[in-house]
Amino acid sequence: MVFLDNYKICGSLEDYTQQKEKKMKKLGVFVMSVCLLGFGLALVSCDSDNGDGGSWEDVSSINQLSGRWTGNSNPVTMSFKDAFDPDDEWWDSEAEAMFGNINLTIYMNFDITINASAETQSGTMVQIFRFHGGNINTVWPILKEDFAGDGASINDLTHSVSYTNTINNEPLDEDFLVGVEISEDGREIRFSLDDMFDNAGYVILRKQS
Repeated sequence: MVFLDNYKICGSLEDYTQQKEKKMKKLGVFVMSVCLLGFGLALVSCDSDNGDGGSWEDVSSINQLSGRWTGNSNPVTMSFKDAFDPDDEWWDSEAEAMFGNINLTIYMNFDITINASAETQSGTMVQIFRFHGGNINTVWPILKEDFAGDGASINDLTHSVSYTNTINNEPLDEDFLVGVEISEDGREIRFSLDDMFDNAGYVILRKQS
């Protein structure tokens, strides 16, 4: 998968069990930096009619974004192999037996406040990584141990790991408005995750205040 190209695991399944915590931390930082710190995502401008707010247009002023915005991404599901070893660098019969029917679903929750007058943003993004498949109960103890990095929250019931990333009064950079669209009624904004996740579509955030 494109968004994991810089986070591939090399070597054997043993390498996987030794390195996955570090890889997961790096993935969390990567997703956070792309999605939250300035919405730095490429998006083609259009006046489409997707969403509840009518047509969409490019944001032209930071004043349009002032306030608190919340929402979540669409869940993206892929096989364990596609997520972590798409080029068959370490996948073997042992890996197939353990993880061959395991899938990974990723989604994110956003809560962002933009202070237009101060040109700063604050907020949180929660990243959820949920594992599921035929023998998840057998491999979950392994996955849980390997993915449980600093700051991770473990949910044994849903077999998921989540990370909460927080920023406080971060200054907005000059590219902040690039790739962000606003609805006709000014109550929704959206940006695309398709550059990171296949078929992820738009994240739509709705204004709360």
